[in-house]
Amino acid sequence: LKQSVREKLKEYPPILERKFIRLIDTPRNDLNEIRIMQWNMLARSLCVKDNLSRAPDETFDWTNYRFYRTLEELIRYNSDIICMEEADAYEELKPYLHKIGYTSIFCPKFYSPCLDIHPNYGPDGCTIFYKLSKFQLINVTCEKIFTDSEINAQTFIIMCLKHWH
Repeated sequence: LKQSVREKLKEYPPILERKFIRLIDTPRNDLNEIRIMQWNMLARSLCVKDNLSRAPDETFDWTNYRFYRTLEELIRYNSDIICMEEADAYEELKPYLHKIGYTSIFCPKFYSPCLDIHPNYGPDGCTIFYKLSKFQLINVTCEKIFTDSEINAQTFIIMCLKHWH
């Protein structure tokens, strides 16, 4: 999968290198180590070029650039759990991540502003992908955030996983 994604991006600069901070000094191959990634996908409907943006035009192109760059970022770190927000491409990413051992849940926003923007790709929301080889799902719930007794657009996922040691 990494090779096919990289092939789609061959005409673009390589991905940025990121540095990580280890919270606990443990051996690199500790079986109890859990790698968690958080990623703001920036919903397609909300990703628009304006006069203040200095990003190259291709970075706004979901089909030919952003989809593959997002997928590249998600798979390169071999995370055990991937938490995403503003995820409006869950159904597109799911088959790729499920193919390499993840399963997932998606919790759409109760009222997504993406539904009011043309083109409409559906609601954005939160998603969690986790490795089936490392975790057993105990329970999960999608919740809406209430403010002043009113529902706003935000949602969150509460998930309880059991780690296979």
